[in-house]
Amino acid sequence: MRIALVSPNWRLSGGLFPTDTVRPPVSFPIEWGYVQSSSPDECSIFDEYGRNNTISQTVQRLETFRPDAVVLSSTPSYLFWRCPPLSLRLLKELSRSIRGNPTLVGTQIWIVGPHGTQDPEFVLRSIPYADWVFRGEIDVDLIPSVRSPEASPFVASRGNTGKIAPEPLLGRCIYPSFLGDYEPHAWLNSVQMELSNGVSALIESARGCPFSCGYCLRSGFRRNLRLKPLDILRMEIDELGTSGVGYVFLIDETFGIPWSHASAVSRVVSEHGMTFGMQTRPELWSEERTDFLVEHGCVYVEAGIESSDPRALTKIDKFRAPLSALAGLQALQSRVQHVGANTFDVGNPDLKLMTTIEAESLRDFEGRKPGAFIPYPGTEWGNHALLSLGVGAPCWSHAAAAYLLYRLMGRSRPLGWTLRRSRVLRILVFRMAFILKGLGGTISLGRTRYETEIRDEP
Repeated sequence: MRIALVSPNWRLSGGLFPTDTVRPPVSFPIEWGYVQSSSPDECSIFDEYGRNNTISQTVQRLETFRPDAVVLSSTPSYLFWRCPPLSLRLLKELSRSIRGNPTLVGTQIWIVGPHGTQDPEFVLRSIPYADWVFRGEIDVDLIPSVRSPEASPFVASRGNTGKIAPEPLLGRCIYPSFLGDYEPHAWLNSVQMELSNGVSALIESARGCPFSCGYCLRSGFRRNLRLKPLDILRMEIDELGTSGVGYVFLIDETFGIPWSHASAVSRVVSEHGMTFGMQTRPELWSEERTDFLVEHGCVYVEAGIESSDPRALTKIDKFRAPLSALAGLQALQSRVQHVGANTFDVGNPDLKLMTTIEAESLRDFEGRKPGAFIPYPGTEWGNHALLSLGVGAPCWSHAAAAYLLYRLMGRSRPLGWTLRRSRVLRILVFRMAFILKGLGGTISLGRTRYETEIRDEP
């Protein structure tokens, strides 16, 4: 059986309903590395984002390969399973082109990712050309399911929603996560680093998170923290070094838990002469541990702090001691070369984390208003926000419309001021956005010349 594992070119996704995760740094989709390593004779990776291909170019490449099944990911990589793009329009366009190609008649179209894992019926309605949706993490159980979908309990089809696949232990994830035949793309440009070696790669040393933050999408997957065995990680780092990689980004949700694992991983990376970046919670880091990170090559930290205001942090209820979290962030910022602090709009009146008046002066760590809250359906805060807007059964289209509403609240001072104070007006704008989303949402807020040039001709 010939299986094409396809990452769409996310540069082609635009219009009114993108999110801040829709154009992530271009990097090898390591989930496809896991899957192909388990079945190298059957699977071929089509990294269309890395190649910057149009939809027609992707279909031409598939036509040459002549797969029995095409698997499309609804997120750019594993890194974005908990913060994915809201729109499925790009997958719909790509699957329609695949279905319309005479050479690919009879080819099965599969959808994987958090959208289908959480709400397969919505995905099948949104992408009428898809045959199957796989529910859950794809490392181990995807290929057996593609071979025999009727026998798999993790597969959804029209009239059969299936069940979410159990989370596999990371020890079962197939080595390696890095394949030597792809062209590495640097994370470095996205974080504006100036390092001597510009070749970089994504890698996992753990997966999952033991916390239950109200805004984070991890429903049905990534609930348990699972540590990758160090011998597997060391083999991966060996191969990365042989291939010329000088920087790795660890896509752990909570690097530093437990400290014994984080310190061991740091030593492995340092032993190979590499630098690294990672994601973490700021309250985990004392000055001593931060110094250890820097000594072992850490040059970038993405810290989940969510607000710079202790009042907001108290109401978010993420940290037992908000001031210690801010102190941990300060320790990271004073020692690590580059630190990014994630913040979002905690003054959103539909969340009621802070009153509108309290939130008026809120700014992120670069002096800007925090970004719009993304109301992912299936999260505690996302469902609460959507229910406040009059939604009975929240879905991804509702989330996209609400995200547009919240962007407007922050972008235009007169309109934003009014929207924050009038729930009736918010509901009206939300419903108008939802109708536009249903009509296709093809109007753009502004498209660059580059994006226009690579888009397929109509």
